[in-house]
Amino acid sequence: TAPGDSGNDAPASYGGEHSVIGRSYVRRFAPGLVAVALLGGAASAQHHEKILGKDDIEFANALARARYDDLAEAVYTALSTVRGGSGETALVVELQKLNSKEKEAGKLTDPIQRAEALFAVVELMEQFVESHPGSEVAADLQDQLPDKYRNAGESSALAVSANPDAPGAKELREKGSAMFERAVSSLRKQIDLIDEQRKAREEPDEKLEFDYMLARYNLARTFYFNALVMDPNGNARKDPLKRSLSILSDFELDYSNELCCYEGFIYAGLCHIELGDLDKAEQSFDSAIKLRERFDVANDGVFLMQENQNAINVVSAGVLQKMLLLVKKGDNQGAVATSRDYYKTIPDAVRGLKGLAILAQEADCHRALGDSKSLEAVARRMIDADPRGPAGARGRELLGESGGSNLSASDMLNLAKETYNRNDVPRAIEICQQTIVMARGRANEADIGSEAANELGKYYAYKEQWFEAVTAWEAAAERFQAGATAAECLYRAANGYLKLLN
Repeated sequence: TAPGDSGNDAPASYGGEHSVIGRSYVRRFAPGLVAVALLGGAASAQHHEKILGKDDIEFANALARARYDDLAEAVYTALSTVRGGSGETALVVELQKLNSKEKEAGKLTDPIQRAEALFAVVELMEQFVESHPGSEVAADLQDQLPDKYRNAGESSALAVSANPDAPGAKELREKGSAMFERAVSSLRKQIDLIDEQRKAREEPDEKLEFDYMLARYNLARTFYFNALVMDPNGNARKDPLKRSLSILSDFELDYSNELCCYEGFIYAGLCHIELGDLDKAEQSFDSAIKLRERFDVANDGVFLMQENQNAINVVSAGVLQKMLLLVKKGDNQGAVATSRDYYKTIPDAVRGLKGLAILAQEADCHRALGDSKSLEAVARRMIDADPRGPAGARGRELLGESGGSNLSASDMLNLAKETYNRNDVPRAIEICQQTIVMARGRANEADIGSEAANELGKYYAYKEQWFEAVTAWEAAAERFQAGATAAECLYRAANGYLKLLN
């Protein structure tokens, strides 16, 4: 999530997808599109049989690669139903199950468990490829394995860099290193093959050139994450970092007009940080931010980038990394200035991929500087921009820490619930008590008061402090009789008394 962004993850995205650069070559097949259109209706299997053509397996695979998971699953299901679950169709369904396992592994919140689960899925995918030689489905998965290796390896690198002394970290380093060896080997083979194809053509081929650029970029990124999985106190990690920098240095010459060049500046900065050269790192992040200067600028100083969200994402990533670096160097004021410059010059800046993380980092800087007024202003912007998301939750938390002067009673109640969900029950109880006090004299006093007291009783019950829980529920039922949850409080109080009697 954006507010919890450590800064060590990939520069331009969340959830393990480490780049805004991606393949735009997704083939589309008319039969499959028609099939998807009918899947939502009451079309019979006979109708599906007429529609589903020989290209539909490849179409479903393309949907899955493009991350249209629900559509892909719908096509897979239709294929399995119509064709009886045999042959290539059966393999497609089996592969979809593996893709689902990979997706579920990526959702695990514990970084080490997530990396371990991804390793297990990759091994199953390798077994799938080996077990079905000659199959189109297996061949398609074989093409994807380099990305699978790299993603699993990057996940392990992020896990051990965030928790270097955690149980299982040593074993994870070893598995991650092995995964990166496979990733580097497969990427180098891919680069050599594409280069041969490029040289064999008399005229440049746009797709081959793109694939060649992307493969080299992925190799540089792989070297960076490979270093992260190594012992931070060892000298061995310097080699992959230097290899990454060597590749990225060519991008400024070869691909200066491409988005990956500017993403590459961010990875170069991260490499410089790992090598201890913070000044070069700052220069690299500045180079990434200069992507905005390739666009025209309006009279108010805002760059006209609104039609290019990917460019905004890269600039936001560069800004966040520069802020984190400035904080590392002890320059909180500089980090604040960097954030404000971003929001002043980028259109709809909060929509940048790291836009909310930038606000969260600025708020932390204000807190470090002791500027409570600015802290509350930024926290309020976070709540307004993402009222029900993680940034809004972090904003309410920051306001609560600063005394809550800008928090409404409703905000305080939401903060109590979020705090309870983080297992900080004592703090949640304290915030509920504050909410009940804040509700006095407000138009919605009965509703807010009864709900806050209801929550308070639940939190006491969780701690098995039943006397306190019953007291909270009974008081709410009596004091806030017109409240929306007053009846529920009365019901809970009655059950609480039974609990006490037993």
